[in-house]
Formats: sequence, C-alpha cells, structure tokens
Amino acid sequence: FIVYRLSSSLISVTLLTYYTTLIYLSFSPMSCGTTFTPLFLISIIFFFLMIRRPPRSTLSSSSAASDVYKRQVSTQSTGGNENVDRIRQKILARNEEDGFAGLRRSFHVMDKSNDNALTSEEVKAAFRLYRVKTTDAEFETMWKYLDRNGDGKVTVGEFVRQIRGDFLNDRRINMIRIAFDRLDTDGSGVLELKELAVKYDVTDHPLFKSGEKSKEQLVQDFMSSWDRDTNGRVLWEEWVEYYGDISASIDNDDYFELMIRNAWHISGGEGACQNTTCKRVLAKFRDGSERVVQIKDDIGMRSDDVEGMLARLRKQGYTNVMTIKLHA
Repeated sequence: FIVYRLSSSLISVTLLTYYTTLIYLSFSPMSCGTTFTPLFLISIIFFFLMIRRPPRSTLSSSSAASDVYKRQVSTQSTGGNENVDRIRQKILARNEEDGFAGLRRSFHVMDKSNDNALTSEEVKAAFRLYRVKTTDAEFETMWKYLDRNGDGKVTVGEFVRQIRGDFLNDRRINMIRIAFDRLDTDGSGVLELKELAVKYDVTDHPLFKSGEKSKEQLVQDFMSSWDRDTNGRVLWEEWVEYYGDISASIDNDDYFELMIRNAWHISGGEGACQNTTCKRVLAKFRDGSERVVQIKDDIGMRSDDVEGMLARLRKQGYTNVMTIKLHA
C-alpha cells in the first residue's frame, strides 16, 4: 500500500512539473512561432482524457462466478474466532477460482489414507502443507470447528461446508422447503425416515454422478445422517442441516434445483432445472390419438402400478385416457 501511494505521488509530481513547464513555455515570449502552444493544447486534452478514465483496480481480475463465490464464503460463521477464520481464508485463497472442485482436490490431498475422511493427524499435516502455524490450543479449536458432529473424523461434506459455507441461499432454501412439504403429507412437520429412504432417488447426487459413491452407499449415508438419535424421524431443522452439506458441494443454483426436483420427483422447473425423473408414459386416448405425458409428482409410485398411474393422469385432467405404457 505504501509503495503504491509513493509511486502515485511521484507520478503526480512528475505530471505537475511537466504541465507547469508547458504552461510557462506556451505563454512566454519565446514560444511565439513555435509548436509549444499546440503541444500544450494536445497535452491538456490528453490529460483530461486520462483523468476521466475510471481507476484501475489494484486487485487481481476474477470472473463473476468467483466474485459470487467470495461473497458467499465470506458469510460463513466461525463464531468470531480469528484463528479459525485465518485458516479458512488461507485454504480458500488456494481454491477460490475452482469453487467446490478446488476444495475437493484439497480434501483428497489431505486424505492420505484414501478413506474419504480426515483424521486430526491428516489435518495437522495439511496445515504444514499450507504453511499454517497454530498452537496446540488453536489447532484444537479448528478441529472442533471442522468436526461438527464430534465423531473424530471430517467427511468431504463437513470439510467443504465448514471451509466454504453451506451456500443455502433463498432460492435453495425455497426448493428444499417445497420438497419437505411435499413429503410431509400429514402436515405434522415430521418425516418418517424409513419411508423417505425408499423414495430417495440419488440419480443426480454429485457423488453418484462422479462415481465416488454407489446408490446403496448414498442411501445408507442418507439414513445415517439423521438417525443418530435412532428415533427414525426427520425434523425441518435436520432437513436443512443435511442439505446444507450437499449445497456446499454444488456451485450452480440451477443444478441444485434439478437435483432436488429429481431426488424427490417434483415436477416442473424451467430449462436446465426441469425435472427428468418423473415417469413419462405413452397415453392412448379415446379418439385414437397417442401422446407422451408426464405423471406429475410421482414420488413412491411403482412402475407396474398401471391403475395408479391412470388415476393420477385423470386427476391431472386427462379424463379420456384409455391405456398407457411407460415411455423411455
């Protein structure tokens, strides 16, 4: 900063001296018949063009997406702990342009045992890699911050969320609220876990798409994420907590919406967000015409439940449907 201010002052003094000399030469008797006056006028025009230009930023350039990323991660709460925030910012600085992908790479660099979970020793080694100096007390504070559930290990979801923030903006909160309310059929504010596990579709889960986890593993994770108290129920607060971890691993709001719509078979969405998991059937109507139609919000509906699908289509307004068959 000091160097920048000194260099700016030096440039200002140089320009002032230059233009003072030009003014003197342009209006002195010696300047008659010379080119000093037009040179002075040209210089004045050039000077005003320069000062009208907006100042160039002293920060390194970054994409709009990176700016959004920085704004979002800056809101992550660290409980006011300066040491925790210092470590977070150091890790984020190495990954800010790549978002979740960069943080996931950092996680796998730290995960020397390749078991998709970090131990305190692995995190200590990572701090040495990042040249982060901490006392034993500071490290203990940071470890507790990372290991939110106190099980002695940090998963990729915990790591990303604690370092980056949960990214649950208003649009994402609204989407998971829609899903929760659709599943809460009796309006009690409580979801039955076993019933949810049967309905859960992992097709668009980021870890399933990347091949890191199978469908069975994700369903098991889904179950274990909530059933720590073994009551078999999910409250809204637990629902938000779960999707906070998932949200932190997804950079794009459109993809997050698509994932929620597809996971819980919520019809609708526009463009890239449009649901793709609700059943499409080739319906034959009484007038002999055929058309592919979607069975809306078909969560829990079996593919062999023809009568159920026909009943749902009639509720959707297709009262003259005669027969249907699944459409790929």
